[in-house]
Amino acid sequence: MALQIIAGRHLTINELGLWPHPPVDYDWLVSVLASRLAKTAFFPPLRPGEPVESRSEALIIENCGGNFVGRAAQLSPLDPSVVQKADERQFSTAREAAAWYLRWQLGISPERLPARLDGWIVA
Repeated sequence: MALQIIAGRHLTINELGLWPHPPVDYDWLVSVLASRLAKTAFFPPLRPGEPVESRSEALIIENCGGNFVGRAAQLSPLDPSVVQKADERQFSTAREAAAWYLRWQLGISPERLPARLDGWIVA
């Protein structure tokens, strides 16, 4: 369930279950995401046939055989077909890539705790 939320899916109260939720541990969240990054080519996952370039306004992490590449792009507000700014980062571990994704895509980092992730408190 944590991976669905991290990937951007909003869960309903019925799907979430117990309310209020106990806090989610930041290190556990990084470990869960790192485990997924190590097992998949892209996170968030691409749909079959979807080119990585189609993810222009979100961060995406690619697993390149144990090394990880984080990509981010920002579209021009005047012309959404033009990439205004792009960034690419290399990571040697899945944990580093996971922490980068949580910080820059979701605003969750050790310095910003406690934080919220779709109603969950991350501490």
